[in-house]
Amino acid sequence: MQIKKEKKVFTVDNILHTSYFGYENIGVLAENSVFVHLLKKGGRINYWKNKTEVDFVVEEKGSPLPIEVKYQETISSADVKGLYSFFKHFEDSKEGLLITKNDFGVQMTKDGRIIKLIPLWLYLLE
Repeated sequence: MQIKKEKKVFTVDNILHTSYFGYENIGVLAENSVFVHLLKKGGRINYWKNKTEVDFVVEEKGSPLPIEVKYQETISSADVKGLYSFFKHFEDSKEGLLITKNDFGVQMTKDGRIIKLIPLWLYLLE
């Protein structure tokens, strides 16, 4: 027997998403909103998974841009683990985005990469 992780399902509208999956996880709705936003911007949307995961990876200015969605009250060091792992595997990626509930700012990694923390509402205005 082989066990596989359930694939993520995204919809083009959060109303469709909630009518099928319900409202119990607001983080999933936030992630779906980011997916729809990226879809509207065009381009190819991927994700990355090794031992950790990055929710979305898009091509921006010739290099991959990892995007992690953490819609919660506080951001911990564990929440950026996927971005750090991504940076180790992709030398040409110089920055990443962490879409948050409230946090806004910039974190620098030890090797000089940038993680921009952006609240979801502000990101969706882009």
